[in-house]
Amino acid sequence: MKGLSKFGRGILISLSIAFCNESYSQEPQKEDEIEVNEIHGQLFIQRRFNMIRYMDEFDYLKNAEKINGWEKIKFIKLNEEGTSYLSLGGNSRSEFVYLRTATDGEETKTENEYFWDQRLLIHTDFHLKNHRLFAQLVNAWRVGDEASISSLDEDDLTFQQLFYELDFGTNSFQGYLRMGRQSMFLGSGRFFSVREGPPNMRLSYDGARLGLANGIWNSNIFYLKEVFIEDGVFDNEAFGDNELYGVYSSLDLGSGEHTKVLDFYYAGLGRPNVVYQNLTGQEERHTLGLRFLYQSVGERGYDVDAEANYQFGDFQNLNINAYSVSLNADHFWNTTKNIEHRFGIKANVFSGDGSRDNDLGTFNPIYPALGYLSRAALINFSNLYTFHPSYRLTLSNGFAVNIENAWLWRQSKNDIIYNAAGLPFSSITGEDGISTERYVGMLPSIEAEWAVNAFVSFELFYSALYKGDFFDSVENDIHNVVFTTYLRF
Repeated sequence: MKGLSKFGRGILISLSIAFCNESYSQEPQKEDEIEVNEIHGQLFIQRRFNMIRYMDEFDYLKNAEKINGWEKIKFIKLNEEGTSYLSLGGNSRSEFVYLRTATDGEETKTENEYFWDQRLLIHTDFHLKNHRLFAQLVNAWRVGDEASISSLDEDDLTFQQLFYELDFGTNSFQGYLRMGRQSMFLGSGRFFSVREGPPNMRLSYDGARLGLANGIWNSNIFYLKEVFIEDGVFDNEAFGDNELYGVYSSLDLGSGEHTKVLDFYYAGLGRPNVVYQNLTGQEERHTLGLRFLYQSVGERGYDVDAEANYQFGDFQNLNINAYSVSLNADHFWNTTKNIEHRFGIKANVFSGDGSRDNDLGTFNPIYPALGYLSRAALINFSNLYTFHPSYRLTLSNGFAVNIENAWLWRQSKNDIIYNAAGLPFSSITGEDGISTERYVGMLPSIEAEWAVNAFVSFELFYSALYKGDFFDSVENDIHNVVFTTYLRF
């Protein structure tokens, strides 16, 4: 009965949002600009709304002579000039997941698992001249096999975000100070992400973030603590033990037909309880990173996203000495104004522990975008070589399909691989529980998304893990099918 009531609640709220979207979306004052992004390895077709809702922009309504009912709640003027206003909005994500695991032992058997995720986000954005208060509530639950429900999948009600922001910018300089509970997405999002899914709950932090920019460069200085999720009402632990601090800066080098951006960053990561192979303990890790982004403008060209970083610090009595290198290159062209083709190659190296000495070489991906390797999100970014060819087709009506295959190998045979939670993978063979094989497996995926309009979109994807020689022979392949409906207003 509990699961049934959750299901009914989700259906009613989702239908209510869909009805509101249909009612309010008539005759918009601004034409939707379709932009297709790959965020966390997931397609996101942006039409009016941003994935991170505090980044939505509705300033175009400030001087609009005529606005419809939907636009009235996006920009509620509080003074004549429109410098003070209130904006209301929300998201609903309904996701049906099917997992199939084939197990070969003395006899072959198949384990099937089904569950349904529902996440509701409601926010209000209050601006009073150069002051801002943003509040976002979340309610998330899962219906299905109880064994599949983790602490990151359910929360009865809590603040996903609740921050105060002071804008102290001028005509030639932008600056803000943001304090409170907040999400953060920086750079490529590979290592500083919002955890769009899986799991069901997004990632948020308590702390402060300072932003400075002048049009050519921008910097973000931050000190944050991870919010630990409890499944009750407003009971999440504030200012948890895991801390993240540092600075992320970007320099705009581009002009004309190309966009060129150079990012450089430092991040400190402190966690009291980290697991590497058979060791558990406190970690203080520091990351220095460099990223170069090149994007062509027009109907044909190349996009290149290259990133490298080095990590050092202390874990137990070991010195950390780790690194990663990532390359994402795409060639795209438009056959007509309505169709874009894009062929891509991704290649990554995430270091592993090469020898059992006083150094720890296992790369820690900070707060990774787990879908980057595959939407199955089964393997974390540690001790891996990966190679991914892909193809994406985009139509101007808001439809896109992406086909990708990833091959994975261990970077070091002396180290293991880690699951999405950052824990060592089980079911492996070899001396001291470490397999002597390097090949981890293959991760194919196909994803299709249709953004019907700015308010409603649908997504269907299939992904799998075809396990390689690294795994124990009794552990076989995993197949994953997910259908998702997004409603936004």
